[in-house]
Amino acid sequence: MNITERLLQYNADELYYKEYCNCTDAQQRLALINRIGRDEIIRRGLLTPEVNDDFLTPFEMGEGIFASKGKQHICLSKHNRYTPEFLHSHTYFELIYVLSGSCSHTISGETVRMEQGCFCIVAPKVYHSIGVFDDSVLLNILIRKSTLEEYYPSLLKGENIVSEFFMNGIFAKEHAPFLMFHIGDETTLHDLILEMYREQLENESYSEEIISSMMQVFLYRLVRHGDLYAAQSESVRSSDAARIYRYFLTEYRTASLTELAKQLGFSPTYCSVYVKKATGQNFSQLHKRFRFRKAKELLKNTSLSIAGISEAVGYTDSENFIRAFRKEYGVSPSVFKNQNIVQ
Repeated sequence: MNITERLLQYNADELYYKEYCNCTDAQQRLALINRIGRDEIIRRGLLTPEVNDDFLTPFEMGEGIFASKGKQHICLSKHNRYTPEFLHSHTYFELIYVLSGSCSHTISGETVRMEQGCFCIVAPKVYHSIGVFDDSVLLNILIRKSTLEEYYPSLLKGENIVSEFFMNGIFAKEHAPFLMFHIGDETTLHDLILEMYREQLENESYSEEIISSMMQVFLYRLVRHGDLYAAQSESVRSSDAARIYRYFLTEYRTASLTELAKQLGFSPTYCSVYVKKATGQNFSQLHKRFRFRKAKELLKNTSLSIAGISEAVGYTDSENFIRAFRKEYGVSPSVFKNQNIVQ
């Protein structure tokens, strides 16, 4: 049985949801709940209005869904058909792909119809709900913000609708809620999604690394043809916030308010105010954030000494770097490096 055939099969949760949706009145629904058992429904996490008192309350889904004690960066799953619609948001990005059929997708109060070959990237902190009440098959791909920062930094530096959407979704206070695409008959992206899902199911040696590598290929192919596939590229607009973040991504070592102001066409005084307004952080906070982001990358992936890393991120005194790093993360750079070597 190939991966598509496996996805078309109904799992136990979908069978429950389908039976629940087919109940014609409250009495039938109550009989179903009693047959399955309320404790069993709660144990399996089955969304049921009669059992879940807070079902109608919008909620945020945290990163507990990522497995392996926080080591997993990307998580794929099939969206269970006939699941009651529930309004929720995430602390991460969600990519929703319609493998077959169609669905109703409500995002920030706007309802759109997604057909086969469509996929939507939903930004963190955006409330949405999905309705699938037939045999349509959807796949969900969850990506942590930290994964994009640490593993795909060059993606964020690009000047295109995809890179800017991710950049603003990670850093900006205000950003587009979603980005919609229709890949149509383009098979490469379709096949990459299915192969990532197969790797997740089989969970063999190096599956996580393979999924991460395939996701990188997927995202860069999307960037390459983003304008061609985008169905709603107007939802993403150029912003000075993205320019500010790109500046720090490349100039983390020697960043200066004067230079940034020059690039934006502002006076240094106004630039300082504008940075805070656009990003929610002042210049010094952003500079430290991007310096330490690069320092963590070097600690994890290189054999550079602490002094060498200190110099690489713009500290003239390694002791100052060590003190600042410990204050930020609660451990010294050397302890952080050893912890990540063990992992």
